Amino acid sequence: MKHRLQLARTIKRTQSDSYWTKDIFFYFDATAFYYKSKPRQHAQTLRGRVWWKRKESLTFRCTAKGRKAGSGGKVVRVHAAISYGNGVVLAKPYKKLTGKRFGKFIKKKKKKKKNEGNDNGPRLFVQDGDPSQNSRRSMRALTRTNATVVKIPARSPDLNPIENIFHILGNQLNQDAIEQNIEYETFRAFRRRVVDTLRRLPQSVIDKTIASMSRRIDAVIQRKGGRLKY
Repeated sequence: MKHRLQLARTIKRTQSDSYWTKDIFFYFDATAFYYKSKPRQHAQTLRGRVWWKRKESLTFRCTAKGRKAGSGGKVVRVHAAISYGNGVVLAKPYKKLTGKRFGKFIKKKKKKKKNEGNDNGPRLFVQDGDPSQNSRRSMRALTRTNATVVKIPARSPDLNPIENIFHILGNQLNQDAIEQNIEYETFRAFRRRVVDTLRRLPQSVIDKTIASMSRRIDAVIQRKGGRLKY
């Protein structure tokens, strides 16, 4: 909590409210979704909880044995990036995210900005402490673009708006499985659906999520570094 509070206070003291929307080029992270061959059935399954709420009596449901979602099995891994005003700028499946891959992504986006005549724009990147994103190869790629990396403290998904987008994506995948009555799905089809759904997320949702960061910073300070919900 100490590092979270320090980061929040520093940003509050040194940056304007437009910091998250105008100063940061993109937010990058990777996520994973576990493959289920029967997505509609999985989405409709009521998950048990190992805790109970104060307003509840000790019902069967609230004391049901919990289980970690997706433990074991095949996994669709996706690395993604979002940008205010541009929506999803990267949505690509991968087997292993390496420093080389991350470096190539940085170079590609830098070249695109230069070709568009927008090379004088923001060069701040937000990412977490993933080793592949902080490898020497990745750091060299960032250095060549004169970029500054804003590293989010460990276990702080609430301070990286793309984590919220991943949460929205997961809910959308489950909702689509029910509404589209997807009884059976191959792993390849699921991987394609994950990427396509991510790319189709409305830019307005992404912009709203990023714009909420100033309020989140205030909330983190009020909670003395305490964590927030998505």
